[in-house]
Amino acid sequence: MRGFVLAFSLSAGCFIAALTPAWSVPAPMALCRTAAVNAADKHGIPREVMIAITLVETRTKRGGHSGPWPWTVNVAGKGRWFDSRAGALLHAQAALERGQNSFDVGCFQLNYRWHGAQFQSIDQMFEPGPSGDYAARFLKSLHAETGDWIKAAGLYHSRTVRHATRYRGLVAATVRALGTDEAETEPAIAPLNPGQSRRSANAWPLARLETGTAIGAGQTPGAVGLGSLRRAGGALLRRGQ
Repeated sequence: MRGFVLAFSLSAGCFIAALTPAWSVPAPMALCRTAAVNAADKHGIPREVMIAITLVETRTKRGGHSGPWPWTVNVAGKGRWFDSRAGALLHAQAALERGQNSFDVGCFQLNYRWHGAQFQSIDQMFEPGPSGDYAARFLKSLHAETGDWIKAAGLYHSRTVRHATRYRGLVAATVRALGTDEAETEPAIAPLNPGQSRRSANAWPLARLETGTAIGAGQTPGAVGLGSLRRAGGALLRRGQ
């Protein structure tokens, strides 16, 4: 998923607030947090991991509060946070009209090029519930490959080692700040700058991962099956990386 990560403070207090039931924040932030928790519970994923991903992907400050934001779009490495879903949708649709189909949307920054076909519309990709459920199922498939939630989060971002390692560090640090034991020890890694180029995290759509299709001549990385990825030890790179 080509996306972006905000430079942010790893203050434990700020992140622990994301788990507090009485999370007094702007409603859109609460939508992402609720979607992360619901998807995590439904698919057996540590809540803190899903919350960390939406924080790393879309964290912003609004009205004195810091948290994830659902009306977020990243086109060509440039992230924008909109005040409304309508504004974000118009921005995404404008990108499509210009012939740009590789952009990230919503709480979990799903890439339209690779995942749009799994949704009824771009509009639905902005819905925290459906997008959270899809992101969780994709992350769970990567956990089946790695056996580790933090490593799975790295692959959620990219299969290019340096990108995955840096992202894994961000997620691990955020998880630790949320007060969980799920994170492995990771080296201190500086956050990416807003708009910094990142490779697609989800170049293999979940539906195709679940088919188990073998690699064939002329196939794009999107047609690679999960079984093939495991046999390759995760060394396969996505197109364009």
